[in-house]
Amino acid sequence: MEYIKKNILKNRYICFVVGLICMTAAGTQYMFSVYAGTLQIKLDYPEQRTINLVGTSLNFGMYFGIIPGFLYDKYLGRATALYGAIFSFVGYFGVYCASMHWISTNYILVCFFMFLEGNGSSSLYTAALANNMPKFSNKYRGIVTGVLVSMFGFSSAIFTEVYSFVFDSNVNGFLLFLSIALGSSGLLGVIFFYDPEPEKEEILKKKSENLAEIIDDEKKPINKSSSDLFSENNIRKSGSSDYEYEFNHTEIDVIAKQIFPPDEPIILNKKQITEVLASYGLNINVLQLFKNLNFYLMFVIFLIISGAGLTIINNLQGIVTSLGGEDGYQNNLVVILACFNFSGRIVAGIIADGFLKYISKSSILMGIIITMFTGMIVFFFISTYKLIVIGVCIVGFAYGGLFSIIPNFCYELFGRKYFGQNYNILSLAPAVSSYIFATLIAGSFYDHYGSKGANGIIECFGRICYGYTYSILYFSIALSAIACSLLIIRSRGLYYRYVKYVYIPSQIENQYYDDDDNQNNITF
Repeated sequence: MEYIKKNILKNRYICFVVGLICMTAAGTQYMFSVYAGTLQIKLDYPEQRTINLVGTSLNFGMYFGIIPGFLYDKYLGRATALYGAIFSFVGYFGVYCASMHWISTNYILVCFFMFLEGNGSSSLYTAALANNMPKFSNKYRGIVTGVLVSMFGFSSAIFTEVYSFVFDSNVNGFLLFLSIALGSSGLLGVIFFYDPEPEKEEILKKKSENLAEIIDDEKKPINKSSSDLFSENNIRKSGSSDYEYEFNHTEIDVIAKQIFPPDEPIILNKKQITEVLASYGLNINVLQLFKNLNFYLMFVIFLIISGAGLTIINNLQGIVTSLGGEDGYQNNLVVILACFNFSGRIVAGIIADGFLKYISKSSILMGIIITMFTGMIVFFFISTYKLIVIGVCIVGFAYGGLFSIIPNFCYELFGRKYFGQNYNILSLAPAVSSYIFATLIAGSFYDHYGSKGANGIIECFGRICYGYTYSILYFSIALSAIACSLLIIRSRGLYYRYVKYVYIPSQIENQYYDDDDNQNNITF
């Protein structure tokens, strides 16, 4: 029994695999446009705005992660996974009952069930991500994050094929299947998302409490040689005098203000700076978050770029039919979008880790903004449904990269301790933008320029259906580029000074995560 507990129930690699399963289950929101048209007919909704609102409720529940974030920070992974299992099952099962006309098809009730499902998926996402990130060192954390969120993005490709070939586009049976599949995935998380052992938490807590004291002990006159610095503190030396740095508090910004007394020069070596970067000395809580300008800049960027991506994802069916394509062609586009969504997340994670010494995450974020802007330009000039695939590839790649970088960036800027709450508050941005861009703007223009067809549902044809929506989006994206420029400037001290020139993986942290036999012998 002890062997099973240690090697199976508390194995970080099995935990990671279960995280991939939960991420895959949580990403079904991205395939809503695949069955939206059929569901719209089943529920007798004539207006595009109504079915868009149902999809937006799913998005809003997904990104309204305050409750899942609180659950994780308070009760950790297993409780969060259980919440996700229950709400995901209830949400999809409720929509299934409405589509069978066993209960009312009132759009408010259906939106409520979709919100529950979205919030359940948010819990699965939070449990999988937040439970796995602390189990891996800085050296691999970006890749781990990228792979996890990549499966979240690739989910729609998997479930679209299931919907098309297994259920033959039978939306009722598919909704029942989703309710069971997501509920079961959450139960796997309850079993395998083990919480950190108390003694290991004490190690991290001790590291955090002692960081200021350690660095105070290691302060040296600037003319002290690096060999003395390293030998006196029993730190392995692998270079020369470039291991010693002097910083001013105006350059160190938030991190140093929480650790050191004001107006004193600080001398750090590379290992100490890495510890600061690992956020053991920086943990911004929710109240402090709302006083932090970096949070608002990230929120604006996240809101606009995610809103642009969700507008395309939720309206693919309408975009296809408006340009002369047949209903069902969007299924192929959803699969392609999922593949580029997946690859965008992987590539962003690899760049964030592999090129950390050369490019900051804020700079990667700017590249994502430029890519999304290009995608909106492409969509604006498309005149035939056969060319939609070009825009889908660009938007999918940018959207995936965004969701790979943002959680890692949030982790580093605002700390590990309150990551669940902080990230889920930040995730309100896609929830808000989904309604503003994908429903209010896109749906209103579509209904305004469309007319009722033979089946009583509003249909719109031509570039005019979404032309104004694309225009609003690329002007908004330009605004997000300005916000990102400010974020680059503000985080320059953190990344230009720390990462680009002095980042090396922390030997202490690598020992903690990678040497299972010596985890309790970590000292400073």
